[in-house]
Amino acid sequence: LQLSNALEDWEKRTIQKIKQVPTIYCDETSIRVDKKNHWIHSYSSGEITLKFLHEKRGKEAIDEIGIIPDYGGNIVHDCWASYLSYDNVGHGLCGAHILRELKYTEDSMGYKWATNLKKLLIEANKEVSEKSKTGVLSEEKYKSLQSRYRNILTRAKKELPPFPEKSGKKGRTKHTDAQNLWLRLTEREGAVLLFAKNKDVDFTNN
Repeated sequence: LQLSNALEDWEKRTIQKIKQVPTIYCDETSIRVDKKNHWIHSYSSGEITLKFLHEKRGKEAIDEIGIIPDYGGNIVHDCWASYLSYDNVGHGLCGAHILRELKYTEDSMGYKWATNLKKLLIEANKEVSEKSKTGVLSEEKYKSLQSRYRNILTRAKKELPPFPEKSGKKGRTKHTDAQNLWLRLTEREGAVLLFAKNKDVDFTNN
């Protein structure tokens, strides 16, 4: 408690500071406290890292922490629905999370599209981080990346089992893990590729 009180002013100043940066990298991980499940919410940018302990993982916790609701920049995250509910921010999806899912899809199901997309994202990240002087791809190179990305996902649909028809009943339509990943990558293309278009956004939030 004494340490917490001593850091109170620092925490307030640092929260205000992180709200001014162009991009915040967000994540959450579970932890046991008094034999009950809690969540550590992490917000980082450059040399700033803030961690908050909360009983909840979702929007209730994010609202109480109070950073994202008052923020106007970009947040990079793992596509957790609670983050996506905020439309006052730009959204980037963490490339490390995506690569792990593609690797799992590749290894467990043998889908070539997962292998090809994994290679494309790694290649694009290398191009941005090692070869680009501006921190982004040129318009021509970005359009090429976008075209290759879309072509891989178009071919992927031929590899995947048929998508189920919507039943009209309440609730979500049942998809396989690979189909859910495909849907997310298709619907969130701009967020997946934001690192290649915005110099303030890194490929991963690690």
